[in-house]
Amino acid sequence: LPQIKVPIEGDSEWFVLIEATSSSSKNIELEFENFLKLVFEKELVQDGIIAKSNAQRKIFWSFRENIPEANRLVGSIVSADISLPLGELADFIDKISYEISLISDCQINCFGHVGDGNLHFNLFRNWDKTVSSYESIVPTLSSMLYGEVIKRNGSISAEHGIGRLKKSQLLASSDKAKIDTIKAIKKAIDPNGIFNPGVLIDV
Repeated sequence: LPQIKVPIEGDSEWFVLIEATSSSSKNIELEFENFLKLVFEKELVQDGIIAKSNAQRKIFWSFRENIPEANRLVGSIVSADISLPLGELADFIDKISYEISLISDCQINCFGHVGDGNLHFNLFRNWDKTVSSYESIVPTLSSMLYGEVIKRNGSISAEHGIGRLKKSQLLASSDKAKIDTIKAIKKAIDPNGIFNPGVLIDV
């Protein structure tokens, strides 16, 4: 997507987009400038910029909102919608990225909602290869990724549900009591199995 420009000069491993609002009479822009000053002093950030108009705000958000479209154009090998305790996010990304690099040359793109621990963790083909050339390793990559999520008390599905694709991960991450409860509820409200057959769980 060449029309999408990074709204800040320079390159960085991570970008954080923050939108601040207030229902009080406080000067929210001044409050945010003070916040930026604090994180600069603590050397937590390299650079920062504040939107001065609604037009600039839209430019900032377009950078974030077009990530899924860019991902679709490239084509993912593994696309995970996960969540983790906030204290686990950074170490999870570092560890699983390193472990994946040991067995595959695929590229990693992850983004999400840092405030609630929701992470979209996506694996893409190397530019000189096809998506199909990774088919044999996809089960291993998925198992590594979801296994690490489960070990850290995370969720295998943060926003987009289980559907048909994540049924095996649901079984792997749930105890028998949970699965039995889901099956009992399913049988009670859908005894003939006509509501979305094959979705979430097999009864």
